[in-house]
Amino acid sequence: MAKYIGITIGPIIDTLSLAKDTGQLWGSSYIFSYLMKNIIKDIKSMDGGRKFLIPYTDDKELFENKNNVGLFHDRCIFEAKDDNDFDEISKIINSKLNDLANKIVNELNKKSREKYDLDEVKSYLKDYFQIYYVEQEFSPDEEVNVIINRMDELLNQVELKKSFVRIEETNFIIELLKNQNIKDSFLIEDCFEEEYLKYYFISNGSNKFKSVMHIALADLGVDHLDLDDKKSKEEIDKKIKENGSKKSYLYFAVVQADGDNMREFKKKLKTIDEFEKFSEGLLKYSKRVVDIVNCRSKGMLIFSGGDDSLFFTPVIYRDGDNIKTVFDTITEIYDAFNEIMHNQFQFSNSDELINELPSISFGVSIVYWKYPLYEALEEARTLLYQAKSSKAKINGKKQEKNAVAFNVLKHSGHVFGAVLNQSGNAYKKFKDLLKYVAVDEDGRDYIRAVEQKLMRDHFIIERILEKKDKNRLKNYFINNFDEDTYKGKYDYLDKVREFIECAYEEMDELCKQDQKEDNSKVSEFIMYIHSCLKFISFLNEKVGDDE
Repeated sequence: MAKYIGITIGPIIDTLSLAKDTGQLWGSSYIFSYLMKNIIKDIKSMDGGRKFLIPYTDDKELFENKNNVGLFHDRCIFEAKDDNDFDEISKIINSKLNDLANKIVNELNKKSREKYDLDEVKSYLKDYFQIYYVEQEFSPDEEVNVIINRMDELLNQVELKKSFVRIEETNFIIELLKNQNIKDSFLIEDCFEEEYLKYYFISNGSNKFKSVMHIALADLGVDHLDLDDKKSKEEIDKKIKENGSKKSYLYFAVVQADGDNMREFKKKLKTIDEFEKFSEGLLKYSKRVVDIVNCRSKGMLIFSGGDDSLFFTPVIYRDGDNIKTVFDTITEIYDAFNEIMHNQFQFSNSDELINELPSISFGVSIVYWKYPLYEALEEARTLLYQAKSSKAKINGKKQEKNAVAFNVLKHSGHVFGAVLNQSGNAYKKFKDLLKYVAVDEDGRDYIRAVEQKLMRDHFIIERILEKKDKNRLKNYFINNFDEDTYKGKYDYLDKVREFIECAYEEMDELCKQDQKEDNSKVSEFIMYIHSCLKFISFLNEKVGDDE
């Protein structure tokens, strides 16, 4: 018989919820990756080594180099070689928790008048971290998908247990992650190469983590400014005015991404070789996300482990002469995931694997920079759930998940958002419209005027679309947008018309399939169109514009 052991670690979500700023959030995530990495490292160094199914661990750089992000997620599964392996896991976990306690105490005692007690911290960490492990026997010729599925079930069951910290006068983890402590912490030393620190820390030598305001204003060169300083705030106001006073500079995006149909895809993997290709692909993807978010999109990656990632990004930013948005960042990540997964299985003998590769969905919460961080995170998680619960009918084929759900909560309290299927033509047309983010007064005015005019006339447009006569819609645009405001803007108007047509066709197909009432269809369609066009207007609004 073959034995497999699975380990799960938590409570990740509960710990993230305690974070009050970007530094605490990053550290609250990385400490779990750090702990899992060191547990796996010790398991791999056991006599004769151990073969891991999850995660992919054959890349030596994972343990020898700095990865610039927490790549280790909350589970691992490996094949046991010795009857004592299960008992050995307990020793390894205790050893790693003791090591962690020593590091925390040493660092806190260097920076605090209060002296922390090592035994108290050790006891606290053993209560706080929910690390469980299970063992299961399988026949030697069992297919890997059966092994993974069963181990996942066992880990799900054991995660229902909960340990509790009896009395929590001090959360030693959050204490370690305070802004004045984190820059010099062992977590930063373990994670980042020197050149990557610029993506996370203010460049004025203050050792402070960048705030969400630094991320929102990434385009304006404010990385050296401390937002606690009055003169810095005045300089930020000046830079916003110098760059067109765009209201979107006062907002940031929280993005949560997660793979779709991963469990179903894993069930199709019958051999160890196929599963290794899959795990290796997820590792390559996680590393690519680091480059896309931090280096290319001026954002801040919090974690990227397996198919799961969380990051902050500007709503709008420049890439050379081009203006880009959060949706460009999302598209680049989406394309990277698809490309890597396809490359991993392009030489597979199974057409089923190539034709049913998993996709990835996104929850995007766009909020004012003073909005509570935890609420923005909660909103992104809720939106991700909406994306993964969504349905569409594209080219006659029913699709689920594979979506982007976005929501904009404005400082005024006004809210709008939509769910867009990433394989639909409507989403492609929407992204085409984002290329018209204007940089001049004239462009700003007509984009807003188009959105407002279409919303006023939405009943007329609905009646036109119900007739399925594209010429009527074209005539509507010709007859209603012939004023001086719209002269020379007909390319944009054509793109808006094409977007409306595609969006209606896709929604109409889905409503027919689900047998929805016409009133429900009309309401959803109007909300969808309004939110998408409102987002484009939002990107062009100026500070002081009416909501």
